[in-house]
Amino acid sequence: YIQKLGFHDFKELAQAILNGKISIKDLRELKPVFRLHPPSGGFKYTIKKRFGAGGELGYRGSAINDLVRKMA
Repeated sequence: YIQKLGFHDFKELAQAILNGKISIKDLRELKPVFRLHPPSGGFKYTIKKRFGAGGELGYRGSAINDLVRKMA
């Protein structure tokens, strides 16, 4: 599928998306969502409370980057 779009590999396609040469919406067979596994090592706190109250749910500001790194 990637070669049909004119790219040699997935890395080249990813660079084109990041640089704005192609949009994810233009790729009909590619889903525009990213599903992640639970974080390696598990969650630090309970998943039933919001982040500000000592839990893991909700808005966490720049701390989201750390969570995504653990999930990828």
